[in-house]
Amino acid sequence: MKILLVTTQLLEDRGNTYFCSANFYDILKRFSYIGELFLYSGRYTGNNSHTKIDKDLNGIVKYGNAVFRVPSVTDVLFISKTNKRHISELIASVDLVISYGSSYGVYKLAKAHNKPFMSYVVSCAWDAFWNHGWQGKLIAPYKFLLAKYTIKHSDYVLYVSNRFLQERYPTNAKYQVGCSDVKIKDTDDDLLKRRLDFYDNWDGNTLNVATTAAVDVRYKGHEFVFRALFEMKKMGRKNVHYYLLGGGDPTFLKGLVAKYGIEEQVHFKGIVPHDEVFEILDLMHVYIQPSLQEGLPRSMVEAMSRGLMCVGANTAAIPELIESKYVVRRKSYEDIANILLSVTRDEMKEQANINFQEAKKYKEEVINARRLEFFDKIIDDIKSR
Repeated sequence: MKILLVTTQLLEDRGNTYFCSANFYDILKRFSYIGELFLYSGRYTGNNSHTKIDKDLNGIVKYGNAVFRVPSVTDVLFISKTNKRHISELIASVDLVISYGSSYGVYKLAKAHNKPFMSYVVSCAWDAFWNHGWQGKLIAPYKFLLAKYTIKHSDYVLYVSNRFLQERYPTNAKYQVGCSDVKIKDTDDDLLKRRLDFYDNWDGNTLNVATTAAVDVRYKGHEFVFRALFEMKKMGRKNVHYYLLGGGDPTFLKGLVAKYGIEEQVHFKGIVPHDEVFEILDLMHVYIQPSLQEGLPRSMVEAMSRGLMCVGANTAAIPELIESKYVVRRKSYEDIANILLSVTRDEMKEQANINFQEAKKYKEEVINARRLEFFDKIIDDIKSR
């Protein structure tokens, strides 16, 4: 069986093989279970990625099975004629079309070729565009309605959330599943014990807070934590340190740090290898996800798997993960500051237990079993056509 994944994720062609980010590699490896993979993707040019392009796709995607999108000024609104022709040629030769992000244009091309179509729903189209300035607000209703139509009429739908995306984008698909793309392996109880010991040894004074997200994406919400730090500093609380793990150009955020006078409290770590992320998280007291747009944030689940107390905005599937007490209003630096000012050792220990147990639901073997059952149904359904 041959499948086509149409995506905006990036590949790099190094001659004889393709390279991609670690997270995208995991996604492609999972989809390769269905059949031989063909890709229509963005091209990595050396300066347009928030993550390292260092995973060799040899054995996952045959060299020659990828076609790169031709950049076009119309990309945000619709597929250009050139790209439409390239995608259509690929669709004609495969048995299943998968759209990473439920593209209406790709859906229409798949239906024109009478090919089954899967929406891979990783985020909310409304949130994605509404939080991108006035231009995004103009486009958001249009993209939202197209996404709703596409997902509703897809043959199969894979959501990364358990409730949020399903409720906002319901479907009449023959098969659907809620299945995060998070990858949690280590949930040994010794890890929880180390976390509880770490909290027991807290001096009650210095507080380390972290966010894992690209630093040049405004909707990740770092600025609201900055403002919270600024307000806390005015109250005399200067010992809260904020660690930012993620790639991208930090110029805008560094400007805000200077504006608020919190240079000594904010630490830009840049792109951090996945294993080292856990090492840094193990030195944190609180993880915060202040995003204005998400699906189900992998980075928060990873923090939970390290027994971290977590705080998150009322965005997408974040409220599915943590207790409502720690879900703050979107853009509310006041809510963030209040939690950080009032947090206690016992509270952190309680949340360590709760979040660690919740993260176990996202263990790789648990998620994989549900995903493979879904994929098997699709394979059988396509074979029976």
